[in-house]
Amino acid sequence: MIKKKRKKDGLHLTDKKHPKQGIASTILGLLSLVLFLVLCILSGQAGGNAGIWIGIWGVVLAVINIWGFVLGMISLKLENIRQLFPSLGVIINGLMVLMYLVIYIIGTA
Repeated sequence: MIKKKRKKDGLHLTDKKHPKQGIASTILGLLSLVLFLVLCILSGQAGGNAGIWIGIWGVVLAVINIWGFVLGMISLKLENIRQLFPSLGVIINGLMVLMYLVIYIIGTA
């Protein structure tokens, strides 16, 4: 079966575009998720005594997630856009912020 190549100049049924803020929000969320997993691995290898720098990086990543969440929400309010990347950014960053809150609550108990 031969697949046809899609032409860039072909028929477009919509003129909606991906907003830059939504793409940035998704990238920030994914970057933060990967770095969070790296921090968890480093902390696990240190037996939970990884030091203050791991904690500082955790706070920095939480701030990045809040920023990514806000960017995603702003981009969702734009008109005539594709909502894939803003929605992904809001979901990823929102879940990460909730995860940081849970970790904080567990840590203070």
